Amino acid sequence: MKSHTPIPALWASSHGHLHRERLRREASEQALSHALPLSLSELETRFRRLRKALQEKLALDREPTPLDVRMHGEVARDGYRIQKVSFLSEPGVRVTGNLYVPDGTGPFPAVLNMHGHWPQGKIAAKVQARGHLLARQGMVTLAVDAAGTGERAEKERDWTYHGALKAAEMFLAGDSLMGRQVRDNRRALDVLQSLPFVDGEKIGATGASGGGNQTMWLAALDARVKAAVVVVSVGSFEAYVTERNCLCETLPGGLLLAEEWEVLGLIAPRPLLILNALHDICPAFGHAPMDATCRQVEEVYLLHNAREKLDWRVFETTHGYHPPMLQALLGWMGHWLAGEPGSSPHALPDWLEVSEEELLCFPPGERPAECGYPAVRAAGRLPDRTFASPDEARAELARLVGWTPPAGGAEWVSKRALPEGTRVGAILSPQMLPLPVAVNGPWPAPGAEFRLVLSPFGKAGTFGRTQWREAAATGLALAAADLPGVGELAWETEPVADVRLHDTARARLWLGSSLAAEWAGAIAVLCEALQARAPGARMRVVAEKEAVLAALLCQALHPAAAFELVESDCPASAADPQNDSLVWCLPGFLPWGDLPALRRLAAPRGDAR
Repeated sequence: MKSHTPIPALWASSHGHLHRERLRREASEQALSHALPLSLSELETRFRRLRKALQEKLALDREPTPLDVRMHGEVARDGYRIQKVSFLSEPGVRVTGNLYVPDGTGPFPAVLNMHGHWPQGKIAAKVQARGHLLARQGMVTLAVDAAGTGERAEKERDWTYHGALKAAEMFLAGDSLMGRQVRDNRRALDVLQSLPFVDGEKIGATGASGGGNQTMWLAALDARVKAAVVVVSVGSFEAYVTERNCLCETLPGGLLLAEEWEVLGLIAPRPLLILNALHDICPAFGHAPMDATCRQVEEVYLLHNAREKLDWRVFETTHGYHPPMLQALLGWMGHWLAGEPGSSPHALPDWLEVSEEELLCFPPGERPAECGYPAVRAAGRLPDRTFASPDEARAELARLVGWTPPAGGAEWVSKRALPEGTRVGAILSPQMLPLPVAVNGPWPAPGAEFRLVLSPFGKAGTFGRTQWREAAATGLALAAADLPGVGELAWETEPVADVRLHDTARARLWLGSSLAAEWAGAIAVLCEALQARAPGARMRVVAEKEAVLAALLCQALHPAAAFELVESDCPASAADPQNDSLVWCLPGFLPWGDLPALRRLAAPRGDAR
């Protein structure tokens, strides 16, 4: 074979839709398993189990620490003032916020205001707006910085996005950004209840986009929220799969536990207003999934005989907390918290934006370390695990990554010969997905090496092409394959914040497994099918970057895995800052033992290396 022969493709065009639709079908099957109970008693039994499961997943049982509320200055406005505050969420983790307080002694109703994906956090103009407007309506409002944003960013005054790999690091450490946000926001409720000018029995919550998700989770899991307004964030967990959302809106295994209507249903019978945008750019928050979810939530409120406390509305707007939604917010909170006779939208009072600099708690160079994101990362790390035996470690690893052993019987679904001795075909993955495979010549004889090349950039990427050329020059038998979600099966068009395979890996997390585990199963059937065509050949897998992780998982978890692994460009730790792919972010992997422990477990059984 000539060395310039390209790696042949199986299809004339990309077939990434095959993998994407497979994930969607799995999501649909899981969503359908969450049927609405027919009685209030059955509903309450299910919701008790769900609350308990969510409390465990989000680590909500941590011992509270003293709040240590500190005031950092005040900005006077017409009829109200803005206090710059901070408080401890847990030891070593400080939350920064702005407290909008009406003139007078109170006690006033209060609203916790949670921002979405605004890098400036609480000080952004569109986040400020709710504080100014609610204060003018006689309600205290606390706006807090989410972990990784505003004054809680990685670096002081470095307004950056808090999702992607920054959030995924928390998965690796055994925590989640969603859990961190719920815990911080619950402590913010503690702060409001500690203030003498706040009526602690009349606290509401609101937010848009990521802040809307925070509002949902907080209100569902903390009954102190007496009224909630959730804005441009409600769709369905099924719709989240394969669509683009932040990792702060991702709950590993979430779709196995519940659909979104169940989480929203946990708020019942307390007042809940859901506001969405007809022209939202995110399909996961589109009208169809939102309407289907809200109609299920309606059934929950009917079981509680509290239908009047639920409303949902769709506005002719784009994604955001726009003036018509702010009007609805004032009417809803005015009725349910302040005792106004109706919940109709209010006219918006005049207000003046405050400069971002004026609202910061700390002058330049004076932010304490406990406010920064590194403090959040350190506090979320679970203790390292120890195991009594390799089998115990293997069982826990299988649970963490969502490993399901392939059923066996690897099957070729297509094969065809090409000029110059090459051939191309497809092997069915355990999820019944055709995996494109190219073989560079005759099947090797018994005892000869048979190399399988795997890369997260697909078989036609730089690594695959280099291996293909080298094999052609030396006469080595080689097969190159595409794993689910890459190469001819790629469906993501661009990375998120320079993170590859963000949406693909995130979809797998919602379904209770991991893309690395899906790849590990695919590697098992690829090796089985190739060895069946070349019995007696020595299988050697040559893998690049996160494909190495998948190959190690296959060796560690699949009892029949029989191949030698050659690693290329694989780090010493999954937490290496150069790991720019979400495939590395296996929940709880660092406390389990990281890559060194995985390499030991992947060694041939009985091997002492």
